[in-house]
Amino acid sequence: MSSQPSPIITPTPPLPTRLSLAAQVYGIKAIAATVLGATRVFWRSTYNKFAPTYTKRYPIRPMLECRVFIPKSYKTNQKLPLYIDIHGGGFTIGDPQFDDKVCHYLCNKFGYVVVSLQYRLAPSNPFPIPVDDCTELALAVLSDPDLPVDHSKVAMGGCSAGGGLTLSVSQDPRLKSKIMALVPFYPVTDFSYKFTGDFRDKPAAADGKGAATDGLRNSMHLFDWAYIPYGQDRTDPRLSPIYADAAVFPKKIYFLTAQYDYLCEEAFNMAKKLAGDNSLTEDADWDVNGVRWERLPDEVHAFIETAWKTEFFPEAEGELWKKEIEAVLGRVGAWLDEVFAHNHEPNSG
Repeated sequence: MSSQPSPIITPTPPLPTRLSLAAQVYGIKAIAATVLGATRVFWRSTYNKFAPTYTKRYPIRPMLECRVFIPKSYKTNQKLPLYIDIHGGGFTIGDPQFDDKVCHYLCNKFGYVVVSLQYRLAPSNPFPIPVDDCTELALAVLSDPDLPVDHSKVAMGGCSAGGGLTLSVSQDPRLKSKIMALVPFYPVTDFSYKFTGDFRDKPAAADGKGAATDGLRNSMHLFDWAYIPYGQDRTDPRLSPIYADAAVFPKKIYFLTAQYDYLCEEAFNMAKKLAGDNSLTEDADWDVNGVRWERLPDEVHAFIETAWKTEFFPEAEGELWKKEIEAVLGRVGAWLDEVFAHNHEPNSG
């Protein structure tokens, strides 16, 4: 991964194509904003259950709001582990509130301070703006004297686009000695598409249930257009983290992916390269050279984010789903606790 790849640059498409893509992207943004806004109004009491302890804005990015979660068990003068969260949404939709439930769970189940970052969204703010926003805010969080944080126990994670941003942000030299572990959930790792596989539609089970079209099949090209400026080299490691040298990352990384997810193969290829073992397989969980790989069987992209449905529709199937998601987050928390307990030094290269 240390050799320099040949640049991959997508030419500017014709004007009609650009107009069509823009109309589709802004249509998705409008629909997403309407649906999320309406959901938060009608289920306000449910959302309030997972609300942060407080919100905060830092001078480096005063237009962006961070959501801060302090454990209910916190006692004055305690120093707690820190988990920095970056939300997903294809770099174009969503906000930190999208991850409130996950942040609330990790905070109160494992006793972490959790800070959820906001970043400006594409296409108005394409690469590298979201990476820069999250990097500067992460540095601000780590320098915040008001947070009761043990700076020897810091991790960062996120889902989908947030997982990709986690891998991008952590490459910044200013964070090299500050982040101990990363948890990218089904991350975007390769916009060159050299390491990306085919779309993975979920087949129907014997009872006819479970069939689903890969959730990114009809939207990945739109997120691609929105996020990547014309003339951008797609092998830039901050855009496609799979091209980054292993030495720039923390020593501990937990890739958590889904079987029926278009992004699974590129995440596996990155995990395998970082582990330095080409004999590893995608369909078996493994932990090699500080890199942990887990692929959830029979799951689809964004399975973590869809867990919020169980709070609104708590039927038996939904309750089972809720327990499955909490089990996944439980494994993440247990892994982080083990990393923190061993007090590994961040990678010094």
